[in-house]
Amino acid sequence: MFLSQSNPFALITAAHLMTQASKHDSQTRYDWKWKLTRMLYERNYTKEQILNLYRFIDWLMGLPESLANKFNTRHKEYEEDKKMPYITTAERIGREEGIKEGIQKGKLEGRVEGRLEGELIGKIQLLQRILKQPVSEKTGLIDKSIDHLQNMFESLERAWMSVQN
Repeated sequence: MFLSQSNPFALITAAHLMTQASKHDSQTRYDWKWKLTRMLYERNYTKEQILNLYRFIDWLMGLPESLANKFNTRHKEYEEDKKMPYITTAERIGREEGIKEGIQKGKLEGRVEGRLEGELIGKIQLLQRILKQPVSEKTGLIDKSIDHLQNMFESLERAWMSVQN
């Protein structure tokens, strides 16, 4: 009933109903998603309508990764055959790769920042230990004034505060 109508809302309703009906059957959902996607191209929708409707259908009718990859390959081949690259699977694949790359970059930056913070904490803790010792126990540091050590400590503390903000 809904599939025979050209109204975009009928297609959305059909997508919703097919999603519910295929809740526990990924292959059936794949088949319906493919049928609805093809219908977008076969009807006289504008490019913008096709993109918007496809984004909704794609979001609504999620597939397991293996079927999603199969779907993307099939969809790309269909677009190439029909010379209708309205919806590029490359955009989706590029976005997914960008997210993965961003996560990796974030992990690396986090490790570098963590290492720098750790080094700074170590220096601050060392200065705190040195400053708490009596002057006679500061082997090798007697020539340096307590004021100089205090200035070093305050400078490291400011650096630490700037890392925290």
